[in-house]
Amino acid sequence: MPTQRISGDFRSRITRTCLVLSGAVVGLLLIAPASADEGNDLCGKHNQPAEHFVGSYSMEVGSGYVTNGKMKIRATTTDTDTPTISVQGGNLILDDSAGTISGQVAGTEEPRWEWPAGVGKPPVSADDLAVVAGCENDRLPRIVLSGTGTSADGKPLDYGYRLVETRPGLLVGLLHWQGGGFSSKRWVTLERTGDR
Repeated sequence: MPTQRISGDFRSRITRTCLVLSGAVVGLLLIAPASADEGNDLCGKHNQPAEHFVGSYSMEVGSGYVTNGKMKIRATTTDTDTPTISVQGGNLILDDSAGTISGQVAGTEEPRWEWPAGVGKPPVSADDLAVVAGCENDRLPRIVLSGTGTSADGKPLDYGYRLVETRPGLLVGLLHWQGGGFSSKRWVTLERTGDR
């Protein structure tokens, strides 16, 4: 009956909206400074040395999408990992379960990063991050990492991260990868768990 189909469509839209909103609330709480009165001590400190990011981290891979170029599938499951970041020869080195990749601190020439929020996208947009963190992302410490690794099923893939430090020891941003005819972008949160 048409009424049931409309009810089902409406219910589906409400469910998607609730998932997006709950993800956004959690994301906003994670990136906010510890106290609203504190402000963000990292604002304007976007030229941190590579050693600033060194340490072991607990990583959560959140929402995003996987596509084969013809169809896009929402990725809503949460994965975890325990990467480490070190410095070798002036380059940042990130070791995670997929492999070892290298990168650099994003300098002042790197423009403000833009990304939307929503279903199948990060729970927090670049504009949301600026409001909650109290600073535009191009004025916060940022790193860009990329390289080649291996997927969970043993296939080669190119992958990387674009991460913003929103409060001391907390990096948020995007994990992107492509391989085997597929590509993906996922929201990630890395929290430092070990000393530098």
